Amino acid sequence: MLNVDTSTLPGIARSKQANLVGSGYVDAIVTSHLHEGSALFTPNNMGRMFSFFRHPVELSQSLFWYLGYAKWENQYREEFKNMTLLEYAQDESGTFRIDNWVTRYLVRNIKGVITEKDLNFAKEILETKCLIGMMDKMEESMDRIIIYYGLDVYHKTKEQKESSSAKQCIKNFNEQKRNTHNHSLVGPESEEWKLLKEKNNYDMKLYNFAQDLWVKQGLMLKSEKFNQGDRIWKYRDRPFVQLKHENIRKGYK
Repeated sequence: MLNVDTSTLPGIARSKQANLVGSGYVDAIVTSHLHEGSALFTPNNMGRMFSFFRHPVELSQSLFWYLGYAKWENQYREEFKNMTLLEYAQDESGTFRIDNWVTRYLVRNIKGVITEKDLNFAKEILETKCLIGMMDKMEESMDRIIIYYGLDVYHKTKEQKESSSAKQCIKNFNEQKRNTHNHSLVGPESEEWKLLKEKNNYDMKLYNFAQDLWVKQGLMLKSEKFNQGDRIWKYRDRPFVQLKHENIRKGYK
């Protein structure tokens, strides 16, 4: 067994030293350190990430309301409770808001000036490395993850697929909606929306690109070739194929 924490940089370094991915003990890596975490993978043990996208203006609004409420979060901002959304959108100091966060995160440029070159690099990362999910299409997005990662390959019939643990997990998640905060969202006609859209112009372009990828990937996932087993995106034919204990593997045939 391996005891590592991929949520920290020292943990990622230890994971790499211990050959975490090549060990065969894990099927998923969870970390907020995208680029450092990617160093865990090798040509012999490749990976592919998935990400859920939300409209940048809606995301910015929700983040403002949530971080002024969620005291348990490290990024909790008490000052947001006495600030209006318009004041938040108008801020030019960079104290309260990091614009174009998704683009910045993908290209590792959190505080510097970002350009079209950064945007194009972010697009390349999404197109070549990422399965796209959409927050406003949650159920289908989760279905795509099941198909893409081969979580459905052991179920012979439609009834078995519908009753699978993966399907039940999705159903429970959508019903419970944990760690959410109810708040109103302003629409495209408002000054707040227009300001936040302008300030997140690169993320807007990236979001539109992600929507196009969503359509293309959907066609690929639904294609006859993909569903017959020629899953060109997958790095393993089936989950658990590397398990050494035959008595465990038999349960998944």
